Amino acid sequence: MTSEVFSANRGGADLGSFMRNLAHFQSLREDPTLLRPPRLGLSWTLKRNNIDQFPDFIRFAIASKADLLYVRHLLLFRPGDAAQSLIDEPALCNRYLSEGYALLKGTRIKLDVPPLSDSTVKSNQAEMAPQASR
Repeated sequence: MTSEVFSANRGGADLGSFMRNLAHFQSLREDPTLLRPPRLGLSWTLKRNNIDQFPDFIRFAIASKADLLYVRHLLLFRPGDAAQSLIDEPALCNRYLSEGYALLKGTRIKLDVPPLSDSTVKSNQAEMAPQASR
């Protein structure tokens, strides 16, 4: 996860500010006086400019003790966004999604994630892709 990609994908947002805000939120999650600590949900939009960072995002989510991961392909609302879409790139997606999903095995993170793409991997999807209904 790089500052440049974070800024490009989040309308100019600053990764450092996000990390500082997350650190504050994490301190609230660890407060023993709270009857019900807040839950951490993280989201990721799969795009051409960040797909190679997906496994790092998963490592970050695990280290952050996320409760939920929400991952989606980019929805196209503007023609200019089409160049970032990975819908027609199943091999590229599978490469990084498979790596990320393997890291998630054995975690307690609730998942709402897309399955692997391409019919050549359908027989392995039950093993590779985490179930969204955990």
